[in-house]
Amino acid sequence: MFERMMVAIDGSERSRRALKAGIGLASRLNNKLHTITVIEGSPDYVVAGAYTPIDPALVGEMVVERESQHQGLVNEARLLAFNAGVAIQTEIVVGTAVESIVQAVKQHGCDLLIIGLNQHPGLIAALTSHTGYDVTERAPCSVLGIR
Repeated sequence: MFERMMVAIDGSERSRRALKAGIGLASRLNNKLHTITVIEGSPDYVVAGAYTPIDPALVGEMVVERESQHQGLVNEARLLAFNAGVAIQTEIVVGTAVESIVQAVKQHGCDLLIIGLNQHPGLIAALTSHTGYDVTERAPCSVLGIR
């Protein structure tokens, strides 16, 4: 069935559900699981610093905090997988979420990507990120979307 599975995690509730589903599936299939978490570029308020001076020390603190948050996600994934008896390989990358996830799926030769999907009504959907849906359109493998 599926031999190389990857779960994209970002700390949201939907990605935690995707991680648990991935661990459960990997356990049933006796497979190793890959995870990826992406540290995206600087937030808009940092980019706005080109117009308004921002203390470089503050920017440095934000970067360290983001790296720490992502390391926490990886640690959580490792613990959940360990408790389920599932071998796991984790990866933290810096880049844009969609491109980084698709690239990792290709690089690892994954045949299943498990990702959390948001469902937003009307106007909210038009104004929010659709990372999960964008990844499903570009992924070179089967995708299991978890809500």
